[in-house]
Amino acid sequence: MHALSSRAVLHSGHGQVKRLLAVTSFSSFYTGIIATLCYETIYPRLAAIAVPTQSAMVRGIFSSGVDNFLHVPFLYMPVFYFWTCIARGGSLEGAKRDLERNWRESVVSCWAIWIPAQTANFTVVPVRWRVRAMNAGNLA
Repeated sequence: MHALSSRAVLHSGHGQVKRLLAVTSFSSFYTGIIATLCYETIYPRLAAIAVPTQSAMVRGIFSSGVDNFLHVPFLYMPVFYFWTCIARGGSLEGAKRDLERNWRESVVSCWAIWIPAQTANFTVVPVRWRVRAMNAGNLA
């Protein structure tokens, strides 16, 4: 199956290969460094300070709120658009234009999926497994 899908991507045109490499490199960097830092260190510490309760649900809702209403719109989306545009050979101006044109729709689409998914992730999944759970959600 892997060989068939790889062949399909490689034969679908140079632009598709560049897009695949851009998204793959972004995901590797962002998930491996930024998401891991946020999910395993920053969010648990922030929730412990900001939400003085032992309720996993309350801390999960808080962490999902930080992720969806601060992190995604103001860090993840800009980095995604700039990284993938530059990696495909585009310009900073093109990345800025794409971000401005698509930001709202991209963020709202993320919220539709990730508010409930991340609330569950931050509520019931052990800290060390949260990035893996988020990656599993990306495949769905």
